[in-house]
Amino acid sequence: MTGTTLSPDFCPPESLLPRRTPDNAGYWDAAAGHHFVVPHCGGCGRDFFPVSPRCPHCLSNMVQWRAPEASGTVASWIRYRKAYYPWVEAHLPYVGLLVDVVPGVRIPMLAWPTPTREPKIGDRVEIGFLDVREGVSLPVCRLAD
Repeated sequence: MTGTTLSPDFCPPESLLPRRTPDNAGYWDAAAGHHFVVPHCGGCGRDFFPVSPRCPHCLSNMVQWRAPEASGTVASWIRYRKAYYPWVEAHLPYVGLLVDVVPGVRIPMLAWPTPTREPKIGDRVEIGFLDVREGVSLPVCRLAD
């Protein structure tokens, strides 16, 4: 799955875009280049999420970025039928997935494009990116064939 550019009617306002911090800049910089990364502890060797300046397992501050396979499995999902924001109304219904990427890393993502069938727990997904604004891309996924 490659990067997809959003149509102008599906652009979230600036206030809802990810905020870069020193701790998460590596994640969002990689996403802007259409590379999927997760935080990895150089101390104990475990991956984790969400992004943190310290490993939640051993409290080491030797946090690095690791590029796992850009795929995962569905752990949970929801189909939104209500537009909580006006810019998503034209895209109803849409699907949110909770994706197991690697052991210990579960990330919420938008399914894009919206699947034509209901996801099932354990379904494989491929991770790609949605270009929201110049320099801002969000990881999204689609159900694997």
